[in-house]
Amino acid sequence: MLKQILFLGFGALLLGCEQPSRVPSNRASTPDLTASDLQYHVNYLASDSLEGRLSGTPGCEKAAAYITAEFQRFGLQPLGDNNGFEQKFDFIGGVQLGENNFLTLRRDGRDTSLALNTDFIPAGASASDSVSGEIVFAGYGISAEKLNYDDYANIDVNGKIVLALRYSPASNNPHASFAEYEPVRYKALQARQHGAKALLVAMHADSAGEPLPKLRFDRAATDAGLPVVYISAAAADWLLAGSAESSQTLKTKIEKTQKPNSFIVPASRADVVTDLDHERRLTANIIGKLAGSDPQFQEQAVVIGAHYDHLGRSSEGALDPDKEGEIHNGADDNASGTAGVLELAQYFAAQEQRPRRSLIFMAYSGEELGLLGSAHYVKQPTFPLTQTTAMINMDMIGRMKDSVLVVQGVGTAPQWQPLIERMQPPEFKLSLKKEGPGPSDHSSFYQKNVPVLFFFTNQHEDYHRVTDDADKINVEGEARILQFISHLVTEIANQDSALQFTKAESQQPAIRGFRVSVGTIPDYAAEVQGMKISGVRQGGAAEKAGMQGGDIIIKFGKFEIKNVYDYTYALGEFSPGEKVPVVVKRGDQTVTLTVTLERTQRQ
Repeated sequence: MLKQILFLGFGALLLGCEQPSRVPSNRASTPDLTASDLQYHVNYLASDSLEGRLSGTPGCEKAAAYITAEFQRFGLQPLGDNNGFEQKFDFIGGVQLGENNFLTLRRDGRDTSLALNTDFIPAGASASDSVSGEIVFAGYGISAEKLNYDDYANIDVNGKIVLALRYSPASNNPHASFAEYEPVRYKALQARQHGAKALLVAMHADSAGEPLPKLRFDRAATDAGLPVVYISAAAADWLLAGSAESSQTLKTKIEKTQKPNSFIVPASRADVVTDLDHERRLTANIIGKLAGSDPQFQEQAVVIGAHYDHLGRSSEGALDPDKEGEIHNGADDNASGTAGVLELAQYFAAQEQRPRRSLIFMAYSGEELGLLGSAHYVKQPTFPLTQTTAMINMDMIGRMKDSVLVVQGVGTAPQWQPLIERMQPPEFKLSLKKEGPGPSDHSSFYQKNVPVLFFFTNQHEDYHRVTDDADKINVEGEARILQFISHLVTEIANQDSALQFTKAESQQPAIRGFRVSVGTIPDYAAEVQGMKISGVRQGGAAEKAGMQGGDIIIKFGKFEIKNVYDYTYALGEFSPGEKVPVVVKRGDQTVTLTVTLERTQRQ
């Protein structure tokens, strides 16, 4: 499940993702919905050999090949590209250092060239550019009106290069929370907002000196809008020597006083060249169709889907970042849901009397990176969305405890709730939720006015951790869930009238302690300058202001918006009731709207 929130070498990429020569086959499986067959699927999908199924990696391709082989074995019709089961799409999935990364510092007429990976390294969010300028020390690079703290208050950094300390002055202030101001994306936004050409982030000086961070890709499709470079404490101290200060003494002063200490670094200059290559990766949704038995109704379909990707060996999105490099197998998230799709596909394909409407079985990639696979499908559907009567999504259905099952989306069609309550297994304790949007692939279909149901057995202590393994799956409980889902699917696939879509919105969840809600739904897959929205929440501030799906927000209040991170940080600067001018690109036009911010409803 997508953790909320939130990503050149194409030929080499294809070589890195070739399918395995041998795909395991579940030849002992039965058409029944059984715990043993579920365990078989989960054991393979969540095995170490697939290395956590990160989208665009060989492990993810092995999972795709396995799902494809099973769809073929069940006799499904391919509904992907070129009469195959795969619907391929590419995305930005990584970042690498280019050939031209240089940093030269100047102080008192003396130059020193820093060594890449030893004295400096570009941040993964850095823009690629070449700039030069005078250097201004700007404390921690924080401008926080809510905390009455502003490192930029009494300095002019326009056209200059900002030097800022990493993290924040929070250690000596238990009453102020600086956590939201520590990320390098936030510091980059503030530097750019104040007119800086580039941002240098100094590592902390201690007895050993804090090591430079590794180059990391933060899963955003666009960069920070200016060069961002980490430099060692020793390099920062060499630069600051002319001011009779060191990075450590400045850090100590700011933390002790909780007041900014910013200044122009005397007789200083930096020449910065950053060169980053964004790596494009290829992955695929797997799509198969089971034609309906009724000549009239088979032109309509019910989608049954789940995402098959997970985190791989990445610490990005993981809740155990200390386990970097270890395999996150994702047994519950979401081998369990993928196994459910496979079991239901085999179950319905084996029936002598198939449902009247067609059934489309889908396994999505890229969910953990921002619902990329399902977003791609609804933009380029291989079956008409207007003829798609419902979407059933299964994400983390393998850890049922005390017979509790969460079913979200019951407000997206008036028929859902009475149908569910009538067909509910007596032993189940259902938690019914009306809203359609959510942190999984059903949200993409909901935005296209398709009724949805999202099945989920709740979060647990192994979520997004290396401990989410196959031996912890409650396959008996999952088999009972699939029996329930199969009855619901049969009912809606056979009924004379189609479901009627209704909007069922929820308030925008609180993020980073935000006080405001706008009601925009980000399009994480969009590779644009700005923040593209896939839709707006019904009745929300954005809809009232006239914002539309497809708009690209390029300015929010005083903040220039280059990416979703800029937008997120900008929201934190406003209060409920404020009227904020918002500039959006809408096709070839630039439109200015006024949004009246609403109070976030805590969930």
